[in-house]
Amino acid sequence: EPLPDLAEQLLGTVGRAGDVEVHPVALGRVDGTTTFYRHRHDLSSSVLGVADDARNEPWAVESSSLEVPIRRLDGVLAGRALDRAGLLKIDVQGSELEVLAGAQAVLGQIDAVVVETAFEPRYAAQPRFSAVDEALRGLGWTLCRPLDFRRETDGRIVEADILYRRATEAKKRGAI
Repeated sequence: EPLPDLAEQLLGTVGRAGDVEVHPVALGRVDGTTTFYRHRHDLSSSVLGVADDARNEPWAVESSSLEVPIRRLDGVLAGRALDRAGLLKIDVQGSELEVLAGAQAVLGQIDAVVVETAFEPRYAAQPRFSAVDEALRGLGWTLCRPLDFRRETDGRIVEADILYRRATEAKKRGAI
């Protein structure tokens, strides 16, 4: 969680569980720092600015920006072997391809990925579903099914959580 106050709050909530770590960083393809745009609605905060055609949306009201550390997921989890089949959930408001690029070793240790992806990008330079799907397929993942989606009032699907499995696992389970 890149927002310091939310990372601290999250640590206070889940830290009591024992086997939980909270890292106060954004995830991406490189290690360093980045500008993070905080929104009045925290869940919409992102390393990407809001796309011009979304600026009037209620969720898109930026309240501030701050510099935060950005790390590769492979670096955050360096030297660790994940000891069980795992699920990686990527919900990063437009930085999906950046997170995937920095998670090559982690992707080799898990069996499933759930990624929130956009059919109508709402952030500047946000990749569409097709680009994220192509990247995951190129890395050996198979789309299993959508899990959830968000529609506009006119019925258009604008984003969805999509479940992917490693292609070999999907074949074993008869998913492809």
